[in-house]
Amino acid sequence: MRVTLGRRKKPQDVDDAPMAELRNASLTALATLDSRDPQGYLIVAQLALAYVESAREAQSNDRLEHAAGVLEAASQRLSAILGADHPRALVVQGKLAAVQVECARAAQSTARLDRATTQLAFISTRLSRRLGACHPQTLAATGNLAVARLECVRSTTEHTRSAQICRDLRRQCRTITELVGADHPVARLVKASYTVCQNLLEKSSDSWHSSPPPSRARRRHSAPSTVAAHAAAPWQATHPHLAAAWPATAVAIDLAEATAPPVA
Repeated sequence: MRVTLGRRKKPQDVDDAPMAELRNASLTALATLDSRDPQGYLIVAQLALAYVESAREAQSNDRLEHAAGVLEAASQRLSAILGADHPRALVVQGKLAAVQVECARAAQSTARLDRATTQLAFISTRLSRRLGACHPQTLAATGNLAVARLECVRSTTEHTRSAQICRDLRRQCRTITELVGADHPVARLVKASYTVCQNLLEKSSDSWHSSPPPSRARRRHSAPSTVAAHAAAPWQATHPHLAAAWPATAVAIDLAEATAPPVA
């Protein structure tokens, strides 16, 4: 059986050797195993995630998109072999959803970011039902969803949309705090996301009628989000189990960015 990993691109479209290396390593992994053996596609998924992180460090959108395509192909094959609700297939779907959010953020596409965030919310719910709300992979998706929702607020000029997302974050914050406690790193991340979202909403309310929203073209070429520019999450060193579950594209919020109000 011939397996196509990711979308076909002309050689000049994939920027240099790392992506060729990813493709060759993936095909080698698949060649050593039966085409119906999920282990080969799990290896491909891990390779793709490693190259997603490499693409982010190199700030290469071409590499990021290509690695995401390979991850998507592996995810689809795992779902076909194991079933979409199999735990291992769901875990890869959760990582893929987070990567798709990162691709949308890097492309500065509001519509694409909204779609990717909706998909991440759907996968997060499925992970919770299948693996449990406190499973490390579910918690990873929960944290990624909070950051994705905040990115949606940062990218939109629609006050009503921002207010709805802020309410979603508020509910998410309350739920995760009840589950794992306020001091858990994911609870802190969700709370920080909610707090920053609320602050942005209040600022937009103050200036909503005083200045017109920026044009689409202006927003497209604006600087990347400061949240996305932050370094790796500070809890990774002290929470290795959770850090291992967190997708390579997870973006951390500086918890000192704002003081969170109580969540009723």
